[in-house]
Amino acid sequence: MASYLLATFKKPVVFAMPEASIGLFADVGASYYLSRLPGSFGEYLALTGARVDGPEMVACGLASHFVPSKIREGRRQNLEQCLFREFFISGHMVRGTVNRDFYEGSRALLFDKDKKPRWNPPSLELVTEEIVNRFFEDMDDPDLGPLRLPRRSHDVITAKL
Repeated sequence: MASYLLATFKKPVVFAMPEASIGLFADVGASYYLSRLPGSFGEYLALTGARVDGPEMVACGLASHFVPSKIREGRRQNLEQCLFREFFISGHMVRGTVNRDFYEGSRALLFDKDKKPRWNPPSLELVTEEIVNRFFEDMDDPDLGPLRLPRRSHDVITAKL
């Protein structure tokens, strides 16, 4: 069964086969992918029209990943806050304080061109919340120094997407 990466949405992600509520069969290839779910869960979804949310879709195998719309911090921050966050992340990447994946990816794609990066950790399932959070920590490095932004009279910048 193909796995899908679910993007973030303003509304909660819901998967269902609502055709069941009007007495129609589960169509659009559902007999293929629902029959491949663990146990009889696919048949249950097809016959009842029950709804499952994003995390439940990952748990039962309908999706490989789920990104809640809340993990979008940049939308709640001003430009300065976003630049500080990106500064910390890039500093950790360049310094290799969390891992050396930036250098490994560059090696595999730009230098050796084997297109076979050896990530650390080696799979997405092994990336812990602790590892991700380390990229957002302040860097205790006197050589790098803090990010200093000049003050302007019009320091509020807004954008509409």
